[in-house]
Parts: sequence; structure tokens; C-alpha cells
Amino acid sequence: MVNGWNITTSNWLRRVCYERVKFLSPVLASFILSAWWHGFYPGYYCLFVSVSMSVMAARKMRRILHHHFQSHLLAKWGYNVATWYLSMVLLNINCMCIVILHLEGCIQHLSYYYFFTMIAPLIVIILPIGRKSRKPKEERVDNEDKQSEIVSKETKVD
Repeated sequence: MVNGWNITTSNWLRRVCYERVKFLSPVLASFILSAWWHGFYPGYYCLFVSVSMSVMAARKMRRILHHHFQSHLLAKWGYNVATWYLSMVLLNINCMCIVILHLEGCIQHLSYYYFFTMIAPLIVIILPIGRKSRKPKEERVDNEDKQSEIVSKETKVD
């Protein structure tokens, strides 16, 4: 049931917003559209903006860290449990904004956690950490084709 929750809405947001946005982060734009669709209370915007930042930060950290934990089953399991737990903690703190709805209450609630759920993801997004950007896929394919041609020419016996 959880995997199918709001799947039609997710598909609609992906087609209408995520795949079309060019001027803003597609993740942020999709969450803002979802907040607007839910209503005009500030709590919705606090939740959806902070969750979008968490998603962007999680994607960046996954690119950086995930491959380090895939060699051993216990490390892989530990990584999965730790990231799931952190996601649940961040989501639970942020979801109170939907219950509170008003800006003052949301600010007060988030201040109990020192705005960690907004500041930490923002730092991860802004800091230039991570692996060097890879070549576009087309260039990699072209280079692989050239390398395979060179190898086949070298192994060819006249």
C-alpha cells in the first residue's frame, strides 16, 4: 500500500512539473507545486520546501557515499538502516508543520531543533563536495566505442 500511495499524483507532478522546469530545481519546483495544490497555509510550504532540500541533499550524499558501503553485506545493511532512520527523523520533525499550519508555530517548532532540518540539507547542497562531474553519457559511449575499435584492431591478426 505504501508503494502505491499517491502514485497518480506523483506521475502527474513528474510529467507536468519535474520534467518541464528549466529555471529552478525540478525537485524544489515539484514540491512547491504540491504545496500549492494542498493549500495556502504556510505550514505546507515549510514542510515541502524543507523536504525538497532534504531530497536534494540525500541524492548528493548518496552519490558520494553509497558506493563505499556496497562491498560488505553488513556495511550495506548498516548504511540502509542509518539512512532510513535519518530520513524518518527529518520527515517526522518536518511533518509537524502540516499539523501546526501557521508560520509562527512552524518557526517555533523548528527552532526547538535549531532549524537543523533546513540548515543541514542546505549546507550539503551548497558545499562543493562530491566526486568530479562525469562526462555526459554520449561522450562516454563514443569513447567506449573508440576504445573497443582500438582493442579489436590490436587483437586482429593479419
